[in-house]
Amino acid sequence: MEENCKKINPLISEDSINTIKKKRGKRFKTRKLKRLNYLQRKSRKEQERKRRHDKKASNRSKRILAHIPKKPQQFIEVSAPSNFSLIENTEAILGYFGENKKLLSSRKQVEFNLKKITNLTPDAIALLIAKVKDESFTHRLSVRGSGPQKADLKEMFDASGFLYHVRSNWKAEKGNENLLIHQITNNKVENEIARDISERAVKHTFGTGERFRPIYEILIECMANTKNHAGMSEGEYNWWIFEYSNPKTKVTSISFLDLGTGIFNSVPVRGVKRRMYLKLKESTGLDVVPNFNLDLIADLLEGKISSKTGRAERGQGLPLIYDRSNNHQIKNFTIISNDVYVKIPSQKSVTLNNKFQGTFLYWELHPRR
Repeated sequence: MEENCKKINPLISEDSINTIKKKRGKRFKTRKLKRLNYLQRKSRKEQERKRRHDKKASNRSKRILAHIPKKPQQFIEVSAPSNFSLIENTEAILGYFGENKKLLSSRKQVEFNLKKITNLTPDAIALLIAKVKDESFTHRLSVRGSGPQKADLKEMFDASGFLYHVRSNWKAEKGNENLLIHQITNNKVENEIARDISERAVKHTFGTGERFRPIYEILIECMANTKNHAGMSEGEYNWWIFEYSNPKTKVTSISFLDLGTGIFNSVPVRGVKRRMYLKLKESTGLDVVPNFNLDLIADLLEGKISSKTGRAERGQGLPLIYDRSNNHQIKNFTIISNDVYVKIPSQKSVTLNNKFQGTFLYWELHPRR
């Protein structure tokens, strides 16, 4: 290096030559460090790419395995509560479905055993059929079922068609026009279905072909609420309607349900609860999130909570359902959603320990006295 410097400039000093050596050494070290950093970054990126690839492969395997039972030939028999009624025995029924969901989530096939039940109401059958048809509940695993042994309960259960939706060695006969019907649609407001069900109910209960608007209007609002509020986006969940015409009492019971997010987890209600929490935190300093759901029932039924569009829901949805339920012929109107059980029009409500993911509405049309 010294010789090269002398050739270029014979008068260059030894100190200048040493300074040039140091600078070149620093440049060499800098280039080496940059190269090392580049290789390290490249290695990290490759490791991250491999980690993401392995995670995707693992998740893909888990999704595949989730639909494959651990023991294909084995079914775990789960006995139902003796009072198999969602309206009358809510906590026990929701707990029963929760128990079955855990088994199915762990890839264990289940059998719904209803042999020993002593009471059965159509609302519980409605939920049973909707659940076994819901892939997020069954994880596409096979489900079996056995009906009640008690003769009068067996007749209604057989006619529901439940055994047509599960694996069973015995098939019930269909065709009794007084028995359960069920409909599922692609997230639409179906005027014809609502009209058909309301006409059937009026004809069975009143024995006439008269028009009775409350049933029809309630059904339309139920469908519209599901279309607009069951999920995070419009039209995300299907809905089910079940009608049972009791041939002895002439009472017609109607169950309407969706398995969406539920009323109290819908977008507009969550926004209200968030504002209530911030106001409470500001006034008390407590950083806790209390359960506001029961406090919101009156506002929901009276239309004081805005929809996702920002327009007040007064005169639509729950307010209209609340108004139409206040009819002498409509009785036992019940709403179950998330952790709330409420009777309307009385607004008598309780908080549930076992939550219902979705919205369930039940009411009865009674004969005139």
